[in-house]
Amino acid sequence: MQANHTPGPWSIGNIKATPLNPHALAVWPESVKVGEVASPVCIVSPIAELDDTDIQNARLIAAAPEMLREMELYLTLLNWIEQERPQWWAEATEGSGIATLNGYRTVIAKATKTGDLENY
Repeated sequence: MQANHTPGPWSIGNIKATPLNPHALAVWPESVKVGEVASPVCIVSPIAELDDTDIQNARLIAAAPEMLREMELYLTLLNWIEQERPQWWAEATEGSGIATLNGYRTVIAKATKTGDLENY
């Protein structure tokens, strides 16, 4: 599955204040160098209003590309085990196997869905 998002890894940083925007916490591609003119992946919160929830949200957002990649790799392994080693699958999942696979598939589809947000 190919997602059309800003390639990771991402990291947390600040946006300097401008006349139109306050100083803010943001998530940036790690490829952006200090002083380089670039757009953040997202702006999390103005620094003046920052709280612990904003910081945790920024950390979760920054980890998203790596989590997606790991989930896709793990799903490949789970699919193989389910198809090629059904006995292992049955013993390892004890009845929760389909729910596990469907959960991974649903989250990956949510992250890689293309198009507008109307039917998000």
